[in-house]
Amino acid sequence: MILNNNLYTIVRKEQTSTGISYIIHLNAQHFIYEAHFPGEPVTPGVCILQIAQELLSEETELDLSLKKIKNAKFTAVIAPNNISELIVTFSNIKTVEGEVSCQCTISSKIPDSVYAKLSLTCLKYD
Repeated sequence: MILNNNLYTIVRKEQTSTGISYIIHLNAQHFIYEAHFPGEPVTPGVCILQIAQELLSEETELDLSLKKIKNAKFTAVIAPNNISELIVTFSNIKTVEGEVSCQCTISSKIPDSVYAKLSLTCLKYD
């Protein structure tokens, strides 16, 4: 399932001193939040991983599928009723023999929080 322009939309892309950042807006009305969890919606971890993979595809202009999660630390709950904009920052993007690896941090400015730190490897597919 493609989540871009559905669960989230890209607000803008920014170059930073550590890499590239995408500011995204979460759609709190998305049906995923009706089940996860009614009355107190929380973004599922699998959706966080899918968002990172989709934005890495956007950045590299490659069709990618998630191959390996070397590290995934979910440090806080992403509740769309409390935080609607996230910053997804990629650093150390490397492409070797059809694989793309990177570090990814998902955070927000208001409140100033880090929600996830990921180390991903994706596979290019045709």
